[in-house]
Formats: sequence, C-alpha cells, structure tokens
Amino acid sequence: MAGSSKREQVASDEAQRDSIRWHEISSKCCMGNPALDQLIHSLFAMVVPILIGCAIVGSVLGAAVKWLERRAVRLGKSIGKTRALRQMQTDAANAPHCSSCNSLMVRRKAKRGVNAGSEFWGCSTYPTCRGTRAI
Repeated sequence: MAGSSKREQVASDEAQRDSIRWHEISSKCCMGNPALDQLIHSLFAMVVPILIGCAIVGSVLGAAVKWLERRAVRLGKSIGKTRALRQMQTDAANAPHCSSCNSLMVRRKAKRGVNAGSEFWGCSTYPTCRGTRAI
C-alpha cells in the first residue's frame, strides 16, 4: 500500500512538472512576440467557427444520405412487390384449374431434382392436393 501511494505521488509530481514546462514553453513562444500572438488568436477565431460549421453540415448531410438510402431500399422493395403482384394477377387470369380438385393453379419453380429451376403449374391448395401441370 505504501509503495503504491508513493508511486502515485511521484507520477502526480511528474505530471505537474510537465504541465509547468509546457506552460513556460508556450508563454515564451507567444509572449515574446505580441504580433505573432495576435495572429494566432485571430486565426483560431476564424478557423474554429468554420470547423464547427463543417462538422454540423457533415453530420446533417450524413443523416440525409442515410435517410435517402433507407427510402431507396423501401422504394425498391415496393417496386418488387408491385411487379410480383402484377405477375400474379396475369398468371391468375391465365391459370389453369387443377385436374384433381378443380382449384386454380399457381406458377411455381422447381427447387430440387432433375427439373430444378424450371417452372410448372402447381395446385394452390398444396400440400392437400399435389396436382401439377407443365407450363
């Protein structure tokens, strides 16, 4: 315990000495030349508001871009749903009736087997009725 408090005291003393050194260096730099000191202060007065303004504009633009991106994704999904709905409506108008149960058939795509990827008419009451027909 005593060793750790002594180490903490030494670290605190070193930090205080570094702070004093930095203050001495900065005061010698600027205080030796009042014109330079005035120039630095005026530059900071001009640059800081510009940097703050750029940060605000950047964050607002970032939020706007994220909003536009979400909006575009929603619009894309909506367009996809609309196209799928139109396709289903045209398919329903041309859809044959199931030979087993006389229900309307829907267009399906084979996912497995020899005919994977090919489309066919399947009964809309699947799995109750497993009627199929080639397109």
